[in-house]
Amino acid sequence: MEWSPPEGEIAETVAEVLAAHDARLVDISVRPVKTKTHVVVVAFQQGGIGLDTLTEVHRLLRPRLESMLGDDRLHVEFSSPGITRTMKSFHEFAIFIGSDVTVYLGDGTSVDGRITEADDSIAVIQTLEGEITRVAPDQITKARLRE
Repeated sequence: MEWSPPEGEIAETVAEVLAAHDARLVDISVRPVKTKTHVVVVAFQQGGIGLDTLTEVHRLLRPRLESMLGDDRLHVEFSSPGITRTMKSFHEFAIFIGSDVTVYLGDGTSVDGRITEADDSIAVIQTLEGEITRVAPDQITKARLRE
């Protein structure tokens, strides 16, 4: 699994606005659809992001995105990562500290537990039995959040 957080000026701007509201950018996509530009933001906040927060983030982001993209026909969509998200990048381990996860390893085994620590080189998973497993990005074939 690669360490590939969302990059670029647009991702940095969105991440900055979300961070000011105690939320994290998980993923972002920007793509043309017919005559509009669609921006889809996947954001996470411990305990969930409320409608008031999303409304404020949208209000702050839309004019910035219009300026950056040179398009005032934007469709901006926010979503949560979902409770059983398949993680796309190793950077998500740091975002989801405290969440339950199943990690599938290259040796054919898997680890079920809670993410207790993570940085760009290692994620620490504590199983229900209290066992600690440290996994590096190159050991992981797939990881999925659990309920």
